[in-house]
Amino acid sequence: MKLPLKRFRHAIGGVVIALVQFFFVTAPLFLIHFITDTLFFITYPIFVRIPSLRKQLMGNIRTAFGDEMSNDEVNSIAKNCIKGLFRMSGDIFHYGWPKNHGKLKELVTISGREHIEEALKEGKGIIGLGSHMVDFILLTLRLAQSDLPFIVPTKAPRNELLRNKYIEWWAVGNVKYIDVDNREKARKEILDSLNDNMIVYLIADERKKRDGIPVPFFGKPALTAKGPALLSLTTGAPIVPIYINHSNGYTIEILPKIEFKPSGDDKKDIFDLTVKINKSIEDYIRKYPDQWIWLTPRWKM
Repeated sequence: MKLPLKRFRHAIGGVVIALVQFFFVTAPLFLIHFITDTLFFITYPIFVRIPSLRKQLMGNIRTAFGDEMSNDEVNSIAKNCIKGLFRMSGDIFHYGWPKNHGKLKELVTISGREHIEEALKEGKGIIGLGSHMVDFILLTLRLAQSDLPFIVPTKAPRNELLRNKYIEWWAVGNVKYIDVDNREKARKEILDSLNDNMIVYLIADERKKRDGIPVPFFGKPALTAKGPALLSLTTGAPIVPIYINHSNGYTIEILPKIEFKPSGDDKKDIFDLTVKINKSIEDYIRKYPDQWIWLTPRWKM
């Protein structure tokens, strides 16, 4: 009995997702934003009254900024962060569909391409450094529509239905990706991509419970992935920060590569380069504090 019931749930789920997808793909953007904004205004007062979520959200902002900000400023950052997440959910459905790719190119400008072009001349590929700004998926979709040799390691959902939709969505969005579920295979594909002089985009601001090293982030120790630094040191691929913000229209900002001269002490070099990586991400968040996703346990040791 379990198998037919599972198939029934998948069928119903598939229909619901298809209907939502159809609406967000075909509806005008002003209507999509009206709906996502309305949902935000209805649910946010409930959201911030859930103790665990409020503690995570407000606590992270306070951990980062301490007494630099008033309570009103903290509340404003939290509110705009969640509102941005609601809007992103509609935007990625809308702009991810092929017929809207032209509008996506018009919407999202790319600044600093010269830094990519200069780094690619080294012939070692590029490690694109990313951060969980609320529009990070739009960044992925927009770069996939560009002529830049862009590929992103990612992890698909475990749920079969969601996983299939996830793979389908990346396919229609022209996103080249590496499935990191198989770590050894993913490592080989990442190295192959760098050897092919591609941009491997790594989002490096999550808490890394497994194999993470404590590195300052906003002045406090945070378990941080050493992978980007290790990959750069072993392959010679430069690390180029690539972020997105929506403060004056959507802009992908490509910054100059992170300069680093190895000392020859591997452990020290990994730590010191990871410090620079965290500092780059921190500096960008400080510019747009209400556009970073503050909901993860970033400083949990």
